Amino acid sequence: MARIKMLLTTKGSEDGLHVQEFVKDGLYSIIDSLAEVFVGMGAAEFQFQQAPPTAQELSKPHPSEDKGIEAAPENKEKSSQPRRTR
Repeated sequence: MARIKMLLTTKGSEDGLHVQEFVKDGLYSIIDSLAEVFVGMGAAEFQFQQAPPTAQELSKPHPSEDKGIEAAPENKEKSSQPRRTR
């Protein structure tokens, strides 16, 4: 599926049977082949969205996840000097 923005009002069919009117300035998710036809004839432009993260990107830990354990106060080395009491 392709996401397009119509630059002209045009009719087209995704299944070869049912004709639909695609209105100027409308945003549509349509089959790739019809989107390529509309873009090729200057009636539409592709609307690119940020690509979803890949499986490899999802498997990487977030940078803040690496710091949590080491930065926790209970995991820091205790000072070798005794505490002063009043």
